[in-house]
Amino acid sequence: MAQIINIAGAQAIDDPEYRYKMPRIVGKVEGRGNGIKTAIPNMVDVASSLHRPPGEVTKFFGCELGAQTTYNDDTERSIVNGAHETRVLQDKLSVYIEKFVLCPACKLPETSYKIKHEIIYHNCLACGAREPCDMQHKLTTYILKQHKIEKKAKAKDKKDKGKDKKSKKVLLAASAAPSDITGYAFWESSNTAVVSLTGAYVLEQLGMTAGQFIIIALLFVVCAIPGALASIKIADKEWLSLKSSVAGSLVLSSVCLFFVCAFVHSSETRGIIYAVVPFLGFANGWVYPAQRNLLVALIPGGCEAEMMGFFQFSAMSLSWAPSLVFLAMGESTGDYRFAILVLPIFWLGGLAVLYFTVDLDTGLAEVAATLDKRFKSGAAAPAAAPKAAPEKA
Repeated sequence: MAQIINIAGAQAIDDPEYRYKMPRIVGKVEGRGNGIKTAIPNMVDVASSLHRPPGEVTKFFGCELGAQTTYNDDTERSIVNGAHETRVLQDKLSVYIEKFVLCPACKLPETSYKIKHEIIYHNCLACGAREPCDMQHKLTTYILKQHKIEKKAKAKDKKDKGKDKKSKKVLLAASAAPSDITGYAFWESSNTAVVSLTGAYVLEQLGMTAGQFIIIALLFVVCAIPGALASIKIADKEWLSLKSSVAGSLVLSSVCLFFVCAFVHSSETRGIIYAVVPFLGFANGWVYPAQRNLLVALIPGGCEAEMMGFFQFSAMSLSWAPSLVFLAMGESTGDYRFAILVLPIFWLGGLAVLYFTVDLDTGLAEVAATLDKRFKSGAAAPAAAPKAAPEKA
């Protein structure tokens, strides 16, 4: 292990409490004859202590010793052609520290380069000074060249990120997700309002008591459980496509309320509601897993947070509408019979958007190319995108 010494330039620093430390450089002569060379095995540690690139420090030795140098980033191997004693290398390193590491004002090794108009400045983090380097030294040519290479690389990375961002936006615009969000806003507004509006219908239109309503609400919730389980089973066995599964639940919900409007609209027929509510609850339980499967399938990899935010926003954007229309119709006519149809209108409106504007196959194909972005390093990415079951008539 290399000896730890104080970072010093032309003037040695003997203070044992000095906090700026570095390993003493190690030189190892290899080969013989014309192929003789000196390897510096701890170049990375030395350069890291000085907060400078190892290639730059290696190049400085070449400038000072008049020898060819190479530094390999992959192997972290630093080579100076010729045989050079460790003592000579350490002396040359002190010259490098004096010229390119220490602040000319406070002499502390807390500097970074600031390049402006082809002039290299020491930007000191300790005292705030900005002093020019010795631009007569050959190393400055190397530093300026590396700066240009890094600048081009950063510009390329920025451009690539811009392309990635643009491609992500194009993907979102081209995929089925935006249309699906629109349909989701319609049917989810009815899903969230179905219990409250059905309760208002039961109390106001059918004249049932609060106790009877509680029984109906409990029946609704209990029947939603097998609906959710059935939805999961349908997706697992691929009995229906993603789109058809959502459609089936929305159609069943709509049929239930059309039946209520037609046959359960007075105190004389209110007993039939107990036969309808289980089907309505089953449909409500069915729709939630079905719609989540559809939404997740259409989210491009890497866009999960943004898209789920859109889904949440869309769910709330129209949540007020069914209740407002229901109350407006009921209060204006004194009859809630047809007001209850606002729920199937929103369900079927969302279903129309789903079927006429969402190209599920195209959306899944676009998302398939991005699925690897959903997996962290060390986790195995899927070999292929999940397939939707074929559309059934």
